[in-house]
Amino acid sequence: HLSAGVPGSVAGMLYALQKYGSMTREDVLAQSIKLAEDGFEMEDRLAESLNSDFDLFNKFPSSRKIFTKGGAKFKAGEKFIQKDLANTLKLISIHGRDGFYAGITADLIVKEMQQGAGIITKEDLLNYQPVEREPVHTNYKGYDVYSMPPPSSGGIALIQLLNMIENETLPDRNDVYYGIKEQSNYYHTAIENMKRVYADRSEHLGDPDFWKVPVSELTNKDYAKTRRNEIGENSTPANEIKPGVFVKESDQTTHYSVIDKDGNMVSVTTTLNNTYGSGVVVDGAGFLLNDEMDDFASKPGEPNMFGLIGNEANAIVPGKRMLSSMTPTIILKDGDPFLIIGSPGGGRIITSVYTSIVNIIDFKMSLDSAIDKPRFHHQWQPEYLQYEAGAVDDEVMAKLKEKGHQVKQISDYGRVEGILVDWKNKVYYGHSDRRGYGAAIGY
Repeated sequence: HLSAGVPGSVAGMLYALQKYGSMTREDVLAQSIKLAEDGFEMEDRLAESLNSDFDLFNKFPSSRKIFTKGGAKFKAGEKFIQKDLANTLKLISIHGRDGFYAGITADLIVKEMQQGAGIITKEDLLNYQPVEREPVHTNYKGYDVYSMPPPSSGGIALIQLLNMIENETLPDRNDVYYGIKEQSNYYHTAIENMKRVYADRSEHLGDPDFWKVPVSELTNKDYAKTRRNEIGENSTPANEIKPGVFVKESDQTTHYSVIDKDGNMVSVTTTLNNTYGSGVVVDGAGFLLNDEMDDFASKPGEPNMFGLIGNEANAIVPGKRMLSSMTPTIILKDGDPFLIIGSPGGGRIITSVYTSIVNIIDFKMSLDSAIDKPRFHHQWQPEYLQYEAGAVDDEVMAKLKEKGHQVKQISDYGRVEGILVDWKNKVYYGHSDRRGYGAAIGY
């Protein structure tokens, strides 16, 4: 219970609906209420996912009641019904934010907190407000890239990575791969860039309402050149990479990308942090509490569950929003829609989105190939390259090791969801990552 932060998704989505939407709350929530109330047949992957956290759910009676089948594991094809969640959604549909942050639902949250020695109060719920901020922006090779600003580190980190390679001559990667030397140099540079960006993340990123985040400095192209010029022929040890000096986040999270017939685009990343957050369901309300407090630097300099380091910028303060790696991104070409993209994946979200964008813009891959291509990732600390099977050719890997890179193969990560737009011909290409169980749907 102590790991839970004040839930923000309800307030944020209601704010967006009221300011930018064209439908009523009742219409928006009707289908979700029906699915929760009537249930749906559980697919293999959902049953497998819930069963993988079976022991966690069994710790809490309220969670066991919903996310296990009477204390037993679910089987694919069984109906999954969430009556309490349906009632909570009905209250939101009728009363708006007061249906969640006040009244019955708020009372249930506070009661759950008190039962588990949590500290969220009714006052915390009433005081929570969403904040609308300007997205961060860069122009990358003629494409306008817009992404999430602090307190997420994702947008700034993405822009840094793009700025650092903008002036690189990237070899043509049409089916016939370029030489081993060129490949190893490309991966070496990309890895070293990632190290420096994550080092900056650890030092400078936090909630801008509580910490002066040097956004313009970090996203400045001259700064990117300075950081790029630090890179030598060999791997730089993590302890020799310091955050830049200026003039004075598992297969977790959910992402979806949306575009309508008029070209209105939405890129949304939302999270409980860990797969099922804290694992605690608010009894009687039917939803899980997050464990977002882990995204703060509870002890500056020490890693969180994703191995990410944070310092004073992301220290815990009442009312503060925690740092994240969410990177929902929208890209325009000549002012027209071009790409909506984002991913779950904890600290690897940033590089999942980054490599997908580079695959599309620089290497001219189709959307599905760009997203499905095996990935690689480095986050400064721990000090090794993380890569999926097939991400790097064996000969190239040998060259990287010669340069001093430590390497570790990991299981597939991230689930990028993207829409590529041919605006001139009004053709939309959607793709849901092969690593996940999403879908590309049009109507």
